[in-house]
Amino acid sequence: MIELGVMNNGYTDLPAYQNADGMTLPDGTLAESLSNMQRQVHRQYKQGLAAEKFGYDAYFLTEHHFQPEGAEHSPNPLMIQAALAVTTSRIRLGQMANIAPWHHPIRLAEQAAILDVLSHGRLEFGIGRGYQAREAEILGKPFGAGIQDGEANRAIFEECYEILIKCFTEESFSHHGEFFSFPHSYLNWHHPQTIAYYNQEKVNRPEALTVGAPTGKSGVQSATTVLNEITVGPQPLQKPHPQFWMPMTTRRSAEWAASHGINGIYAATPNKLLKRELDIYHQAAEKAGWPDRLGGGEFKRGWDSKRKRGVVANRMVHVVQGSLGNQKLYEEGLTMYMDYMNAFGSLGVQLAEAGFQESNVASLAGSGLHLVGSKQMVIDAFADLKEAGGFDDMFVIMLFDGHCLPEQMVEDQMQFFSEEIMPVLHSEYGHPGYNNAFLNPAPEPQPRV
Repeated sequence: MIELGVMNNGYTDLPAYQNADGMTLPDGTLAESLSNMQRQVHRQYKQGLAAEKFGYDAYFLTEHHFQPEGAEHSPNPLMIQAALAVTTSRIRLGQMANIAPWHHPIRLAEQAAILDVLSHGRLEFGIGRGYQAREAEILGKPFGAGIQDGEANRAIFEECYEILIKCFTEESFSHHGEFFSFPHSYLNWHHPQTIAYYNQEKVNRPEALTVGAPTGKSGVQSATTVLNEITVGPQPLQKPHPQFWMPMTTRRSAEWAASHGINGIYAATPNKLLKRELDIYHQAAEKAGWPDRLGGGEFKRGWDSKRKRGVVANRMVHVVQGSLGNQKLYEEGLTMYMDYMNAFGSLGVQLAEAGFQESNVASLAGSGLHLVGSKQMVIDAFADLKEAGGFDDMFVIMLFDGHCLPEQMVEDQMQFFSEEIMPVLHSEYGHPGYNNAFLNPAPEPQPRV
């Protein structure tokens, strides 16, 4: 089986130019960069509509901030997808990822659950740790999670995950951890309705409050009654909770994801390294007893379309055939993106491990990360990908968008792929069909009489 998704990173649409030092940059002022960010909001939304129209299985967005260089501007994937939730009916809506240490986990849980409710159970919930200091030190610092202290960042990420699970699955709970503690021991809440509510026979949760004697003063805070638990809602429609996803760039992150039943994405793993990385994930999953939110047990290697479990690959796709596509423009924009990403080093490390001396456009093409060429070349590349990882089923998330590309060119790429390449891949590998098989929906609300 094969499933196919689309991802949008929020790339700039400004033209590229090369400065005197050979650096490729967007050609525009800060004001023009900010205007591009406004356009990207509409572009991400419209690309989600197109992804459903053209028959893709899922649409993923990422989370990035503060990037006038134009590499990745996508500050609120859940908000964009909430709009898509009510204007689409089938496509799965995922994030790669919401950066958990940049949010209070309760607020993140509420927003994710709202998306699941609005979409009638189509949320694929992505979480990540973040890696760019400019974002993490500003947004994560209030929660104690800048990325420059990697161990603290990892610890808060894992605690956020624990809280998210509680929000999604428990009717009433407390949490007292290293970074978050709620309710606080001093949270007085002597509200007569709350006391009466928790003591009802049908609710029967008296432990949610420790009722103390009134102090004689007026008001909810005028007594020694302490709130012990909170209820976070709404909860997602999918039970016990939506599938979690996360990007994986290290052995440690892959083993943690596998041992917690979290689907993984290899965003920049060359074909040559895929077998090794899949081995790491599957060995960790087996050691942990094949954790799965639905208790499905052992799943196929790579991806299991029936259980919706495993790992997916991310690939950039640009078909150049006849009047379709523009390889020069595409690779010019990709060079701009590489000039941004190479400063972080991780992509270069993976390319070097795969035997490439430089981290550039040519290396991306040779590594299998960048599929640019004819229809047949792209079809053949999927066969190479399947063989390289030893996948049973496959789920491939594709980036059609890119720096400098006109919006219509991207939509033309998506349409051509859906009409000319997708049927070939479905015929070759099979397709599970469009469904929400794991959705346990709540009944539709009935009008009050």
